[in-house]
Amino acid sequence: MKKILLIEKDEDIRSNLAQVLELVNYEVFTAQDGHQAAELAKREEPEMIICGSLLPLLDGYGLFQELQNHPATQHSKVVFFTPKQLNGNGHANGQLQANGHMDVLSEVVNPIRQQFNFSEKPMTAISESQTEVIRLNGIEDVLEVLIKDRDILYYKKKQIIFSEGNCSRNLYFVKKGKVKIYQTNDIGKQLVVDLYAENDFIGYIPLIENSNYTEIAEALEETELIVIPRGEFNQLIKTNQQVMNLFIHLLSKSVCEKKSQMIGLAYNSLRKKVADALVRINDKYNKENSPAFSIDISRDNLAAIAGTATESLIRTLTDFKSEKLIDISNNCITILNKKRLEDLSN
Repeated sequence: MKKILLIEKDEDIRSNLAQVLELVNYEVFTAQDGHQAAELAKREEPEMIICGSLLPLLDGYGLFQELQNHPATQHSKVVFFTPKQLNGNGHANGQLQANGHMDVLSEVVNPIRQQFNFSEKPMTAISESQTEVIRLNGIEDVLEVLIKDRDILYYKKKQIIFSEGNCSRNLYFVKKGKVKIYQTNDIGKQLVVDLYAENDFIGYIPLIENSNYTEIAEALEETELIVIPRGEFNQLIKTNQQVMNLFIHLLSKSVCEKKSQMIGLAYNSLRKKVADALVRINDKYNKENSPAFSIDISRDNLAAIAGTATESLIRTLTDFKSEKLIDISNNCITILNKKRLEDLSN
């Protein structure tokens, strides 16, 4: 098995990229800084080193020079990746850094395969313009192989699909309905971390990590889920190039979205949090961008998505209504001025 040393200071990026590389049968060692990486490389003698150039203690290029001068590592192949955009000080800010690293998961396996002379078809990068097409083709492939003659599980509104601590046994595909994924704190307060709609996959990260669920999945309305067993998912992702591309993309997208969400919860004002939650729900469930689309969601759930108290959310919605940004009728919210809300959320 080929050895790869992965060096990246961002824990989320490092963990997810390591998982993807292990899925395609590499033995992966990881380090978070240049000094740690140098010692690990000299001890393990990897065939390839994947390295972020912006590293603490010893940067990527300094590490490269040190390894080239050491007999155990001078023949190791090195792949560098860097954030695509930098601010005026030469440092990547949080969002740009996430966007720059997002492509690593979908692009880096291709040069690795070329360097090691693998015979299978190289992985292609997934651009934003290609995302929807590749995503839908991947789903169709999975359905064609796995869904035929399978039962569909039906969930009522507010019914739990899986709970924190449960063993991850299945991959779920949303045939119909809406699902939220949330976590709770010690006093039971919810934070919604993901929303899912038709044609989305749920529960793939614990399957890839071979771990238990760390979150709770609940149906927001009557929902139909197709269940794909763990063994068949693992087999498919290892043998089907297109499906592997799909889940690499989903992993990288998940990392960037969650980082952006955490930054927003930590630093955004109340108005920004609520505006962002409304835009996020609209983009997720109003695929046709219909002006008549209304958000039918409980105030408690909306507050959990925004990461605020229900009382604060209600006051902010009242303000938005008086500013003619939204309309509220029969507890359903209609967005009247999406651009203004987007400006607020940004």
